Amino acid sequence: MRPETDAAVRIRYEATSGQALRFSMLRRLLLVFALSLGIRVVWAGFSYVTPVSDFANYHDQARQVLSERSFSNLTFKGPGYPVFLAGLYAIFDEDVQKVAFVQALMGAISSGLVFLLAARVFSVGTATLAGLLHAVSPTMLAYIPVLASENLSVPLLLGTILALDWARDRESGRAYGALVLAGALFALGLLTRSAVLFVLPACILLLVYDLRFRRWNFKKPAVFVAGVVLALSPWIVRNYVAGLGITVFGGISGEALYFANHDSCLNGEMGSPPYITETNPVKRGRMYADAARSWIRQNPGRYLNLCRVRLTRLLGAEPDYWAARALTPLRAEDPLLTAEFRSMYGSPAPAEIVARAKAIVDRNLSYLTWLNVASLSPLVLLALVLSLARWREVAVILLPVGAYFGGLTLTVASMRYRMLSDPFLYILLAALLSDLLTRSTELGQRPPWSVKIALALLAIHASIFVHATGLSDSLYLLKPVPAKAPDTRDLAFESAGLTAFAPAWVHRSDVRIEPTGAGLECMVSGGADVSAAQYGGVSLNLSPCDALRLDLTIVDPLSVREVFVELVDAGGGRLARWRWDVTEHPVEDDSRGTYVFVRGKPVRWFVAEGKIHKGKATAANIFVQVAPQSTARFILHRVETGTATRLASQPASH
Repeated sequence: MRPETDAAVRIRYEATSGQALRFSMLRRLLLVFALSLGIRVVWAGFSYVTPVSDFANYHDQARQVLSERSFSNLTFKGPGYPVFLAGLYAIFDEDVQKVAFVQALMGAISSGLVFLLAARVFSVGTATLAGLLHAVSPTMLAYIPVLASENLSVPLLLGTILALDWARDRESGRAYGALVLAGALFALGLLTRSAVLFVLPACILLLVYDLRFRRWNFKKPAVFVAGVVLALSPWIVRNYVAGLGITVFGGISGEALYFANHDSCLNGEMGSPPYITETNPVKRGRMYADAARSWIRQNPGRYLNLCRVRLTRLLGAEPDYWAARALTPLRAEDPLLTAEFRSMYGSPAPAEIVARAKAIVDRNLSYLTWLNVASLSPLVLLALVLSLARWREVAVILLPVGAYFGGLTLTVASMRYRMLSDPFLYILLAALLSDLLTRSTELGQRPPWSVKIALALLAIHASIFVHATGLSDSLYLLKPVPAKAPDTRDLAFESAGLTAFAPAWVHRSDVRIEPTGAGLECMVSGGADVSAAQYGGVSLNLSPCDALRLDLTIVDPLSVREVFVELVDAGGGRLARWRWDVTEHPVEDDSRGTYVFVRGKPVRWFVAEGKIHKGKATAANIFVQVAPQSTARFILHRVETGTATRLASQPASH
């Protein structure tokens, strides 16, 4: 028998080592998957969360898809998650808890995908740690019983990036099959969660230019895009046949852009500007998008500040409110949380139940906040910075996260949206922890281990200090900006008497109105009934007018929830209405303020809402919503009526 050559020995050794490595990876992958699945199955077994808000909409849409076999209610939202739910409802007879077990499986698959993606960039040990971080993530676990589209969109996005990265290193036909699969997964993710669109530039860039080998390739991105278009085409055709044009989402993108970019938006999430009344979702979306772009052009400084707030919140320690609500998803707590949420929209709920529910949410929010402050947020930021030293190798992680955060920063950001990026950030966090705990060099040899330890401790200490001292408040929220004063150059004002008055909107409260030396004082006392909103105020008779100017003082702002002003015609019809949400824009003090009400125009904290009607106003209603078992007072110091003068001053036409 001939002795083996050195080359043959080396080849056999490399093959044996490769087999051992693959076996080790498979064993650890199964371990991560099994552990993640076990935790999630136990969680799903004792949890129950009643669908509310967007999650209730998903539930209703799925039931309609199941009963009508149509998408008639999905004219501007993607059908991915409702169809997924409808399929599960068909199997499990609309049992929400059984859906949680399927979502537990989806979460375990995501943990496995995190492991596989991390193993392509870092060591098997780091990949194992990344998968375990995802497996035990409180936010990821909290969403298991929640009917949220993220349960489906997260594994779809992870699968997309994993398939793309696998195809980047290959030139065979299997590579192009992987690209078509990646395109189909991306399209399904896009139909499940529209924010996935922000990752598209990163996907194309990863394929167009191979950063590791520094070579161009235009065939691969073309195949990927073809896969996306092919998978989207049935939905696009459906929208075109339904009269919505060649569109994927209809009007939701324009609506989101508008609601997150306006004067009353403080944190970059969906706010409460005036609604646009248009029934066609595509036209309404375009109108919203035009309004948003117009506001951005007129307020570039405010928009840049909103972008800064959005990016800070995405990278900061702010917790996910919905994760906090479902963090302890016990059956005993669910009725309390459901009643508390519905009480915000007028459903009866005893004060004791509401207080207990808020205590649960506040406790969970505090836990998640300090978990982020003391560990996750500063370490993730440090991992992001250190990973830049290996940016070519880590591009498959950095580019999707960067593109996604960039898109959210420019448009609208919610802590719930961060779930799509968290799995990628866990990979970088695992690499940092490996360096800190085992002195590895996953994030590069520079800086040395001792400096990395010092930087980690410094980052954690700085994060705790900033949040404990309240310095972070200004980072996560903008100061409210009062609306600009309406143009009154074409209005002539004259004083109105404060003698002809009567109570207005007395609902479940007691109202007392008295003339005082300061003006007309109105006292509204809320009753003991907490099952419904309570209102009260004053109605003033006016000479026919087009506008109104008030000098107003809110004496007890803590007892006031909302302030309303209405103009009413001689027949009792409402011509215009303004609303000030005091809970969103609190009264800074009880100092006297002047407010000019011109139909359709906001004034300071008052938002113009509802339909606007022509005609002269002959009365004004000024009233408040008061908290139960409390008293609110406001004083009208001066009332003036405004009459349009433009037409009277113009020369007669011939």
